[in-house]
Amino acid sequence: MLNSSNSNYVIGKTLRLKNTTTTPAVGGLYYYGAMSAIDGWSGLGVSLNPGQETTFVLDAMNFRPFFNIQNQGPNDQTYEVEIL
Repeated sequence: MLNSSNSNYVIGKTLRLKNTTTTPAVGGLYYYGAMSAIDGWSGLGVSLNPGQETTFVLDAMNFRPFFNIQNQGPNDQTYEVEIL
């Protein structure tokens, strides 16, 4: 999870998102902006299955104080988030 206390987490930045899970997994990971650290998936954001990677630009429409990652399956999954 990222939050607005990170000085690099601002509108206009690009995030590199990757689901680094190497074992079989049911469901993927959801990456999304949220108003709090405990907010669930709202349907807006990015869904990635194991091994997938993408970039996501923080624009004014999608920016929220928090950027959460939610596991959609019963298996443990791993991820990377990098602010470019």
